[in-house]
Amino acid sequence: MHRSTCPAVLVSCLLLAVVASGSLLESDDAPTPDTSSEERARLQLDPELDEHSSRAELWNELVKTAINASELRQELSRERVRSAQIERELDDLRQFILDHEEFGPDYEEYENIRSIAERELRLRAAKERRAKLDAQRKVRLAEAERRRDLEEAARLEAERDKHYSQLGFGPIGLDIYLGRSSYFYAPTDVSQSQVVYNPSLPSSAGASVESEINYSEMTISGSFLNAASITRNVGIAITFFDEHGNQVGAEIIHVENARSNVPYPFTSKIQMALNRPFTTHSSYVLYADPVQ
Repeated sequence: MHRSTCPAVLVSCLLLAVVASGSLLESDDAPTPDTSSEERARLQLDPELDEHSSRAELWNELVKTAINASELRQELSRERVRSAQIERELDDLRQFILDHEEFGPDYEEYENIRSIAERELRLRAAKERRAKLDAQRKVRLAEAERRRDLEEAARLEAERDKHYSQLGFGPIGLDIYLGRSSYFYAPTDVSQSQVVYNPSLPSSAGASVESEINYSEMTISGSFLNAASITRNVGIAITFFDEHGNQVGAEIIHVENARSNVPYPFTSKIQMALNRPFTTHSSYVLYADPVQ
């Protein structure tokens, strides 16, 4: 084997020596000249290495140092365990002295009191655990009940929306439903005089009538109902917008003492700020206050 591989050989042999914990060497002397080839292979020594060379002595010292370090670590671990045991016994002794000063010299009485205190401590801890588990169980039950209530409320609301939708009403908030509405622009009559000549008559005149749509004024008509179970004062706003999203008209409907599930019709004229039909509209609830 080439000499440049000797450091790696020494490191691997050192690791084997740590695992073997000293089983590789039986004396402090270097290996004897008649060491067998199996021993050389087990130690992974370089076949060209002279057992009496300085490198062989260094190898032996490294192995012994590793074994000593392993033994010292084991001894340190055992000492730590013994130290921890001594600390526990010292703590018990301190507690015994404090209890002795408080309860007197009767050791049996001390033991009884100590066992009672420990039992009470265990009982209190068990009671606290049961209370914690009961509280967690109550929270889970309350959360499950809340989820069931929410699901039931959502189901009822969906059924109610479906029912009102079949009647032509849609929800706009706060349990107020708006029915289908209609919009109407009134025509403007433009009259022009027209002279009609008839030879049999001295003179004659007639009038022709043309109609134009007046987009500045619009009439809306619709109805709403209060879906709540109580009578309320209700205010509804209806707004209109052009194709650019600008508001061009609005109307507010007020109804006092609106009873539950009773349609309330309305018809209103609105002044529009537009010379053409509106593009979109929006409806929302201004207030829905219970009647005092």
